[in-house]
Amino acid sequence: MPLRSERALLAGLSLYALLILGSQATMSIGIGILLAFAFYAFGGPLPFLRYLRDQIKHPVLRRYLLATNFLTAACFISLFFAWATPVELAGETPKVKFLSDMWKAWYFYWPLVTVPCLLALSEKSKTTLFRIFIGAAGVVSVIGCFQYFYGWPTPQPIPGTNHFHVTVFPGFHLSFASIMIFPFFIALSEILDERWIPRRWAIPIAIVGLAAIFGTFARQVWISLPIGLFVFALLRLPKRAAIVAAILGVLGIGALTQVPAVRDRAMSGMGIQDRLDLWRINTEFFKMRPLTGIGWHHNLPMAGAWYKQNHPEIVSPFVGHAHSNFFEFLGGLGLIGVAAYFFWTYVTLRQALRVGAGFFAAWIVFHLNGLTQVNLWESKVLHSMMWSMATILMLTIAPFAVKNSTESP
Repeated sequence: MPLRSERALLAGLSLYALLILGSQATMSIGIGILLAFAFYAFGGPLPFLRYLRDQIKHPVLRRYLLATNFLTAACFISLFFAWATPVELAGETPKVKFLSDMWKAWYFYWPLVTVPCLLALSEKSKTTLFRIFIGAAGVVSVIGCFQYFYGWPTPQPIPGTNHFHVTVFPGFHLSFASIMIFPFFIALSEILDERWIPRRWAIPIAIVGLAAIFGTFARQVWISLPIGLFVFALLRLPKRAAIVAAILGVLGIGALTQVPAVRDRAMSGMGIQDRLDLWRINTEFFKMRPLTGIGWHHNLPMAGAWYKQNHPEIVSPFVGHAHSNFFEFLGGLGLIGVAAYFFWTYVTLRQALRVGAGFFAAWIVFHLNGLTQVNLWESKVLHSMMWSMATILMLTIAPFAVKNSTESP
């Protein structure tokens, strides 16, 4: 379908790519901006919707849609049974509101809008778009490194140090880490591929990106990121180079553990018991409703009710979501939800692997981070997740020429 204005579509996608690196407010604004520019670029809402309908017929998008529909159905089923046959604890039951409870599911369908937009661009425009995105991620990483020492824009002191958590515009260090792993691994891949940016840009962007992610001072990230780098090296580098990279990585980690602040943070037990308690509570929810769980997102308020019924002597217990994607699905959605989560993860990881080691490694790190946090459902992170997934789907459908690729197919 011919575009009225490719320049307008490129502008909308570029603005969206910039705004998803910002705050929750800018991310939401980015959605409206992209849609407005896309409507204009395609000649109106109806031509745009017809174009989306035609593109969704592609087998790659239909495969992603199947996995997403399974995930959404699992969420709805859990809510239906939480409404029809609710669990009662200390006189409390899940307060199911289908529209608001299901709201976040739309994020998983967003790539079905952004992928066709990406496919409509020429290769030159795609290069411009991803140069803007990767460059902006580099700027954000530089701000993060500055924030580690001086606290701006949001000072969040790291206990026991004179430094600050790197949060930049998302405002939370775990969110920032999950968001920045995607552009970081793209920049890392560009050092070898030079698909979108030259190596002389990719190297410093990858370095500051790695420093900013490390500066979040998130212990799980310190574990998952080296694993992701090892996976990247194993898949992307020749055997000897991969072995050398692994050895250097181990030596680097060993050197970092000698830094007192890093060693103290890594060995600290702060927050571990709270997470273990929440995992145990969600396991109890699973036992109550093995197939459908206690209700999507309702394991958060019901955790408080569980304490009231089973440990009334604890006046102010630590409650919240499950602090783990797996236990969030297990307690909230039961076996049906866990199956949907595993299937969606399998489909998307397989697609990422087909595109390249960088995308696959980024998603490996993301899911490892999700072992101790619910990053899969966090609104700030969802934008970056779905932008990464849209890029993967676009590259699966229309591979972009790589200058120096040595990856195996």
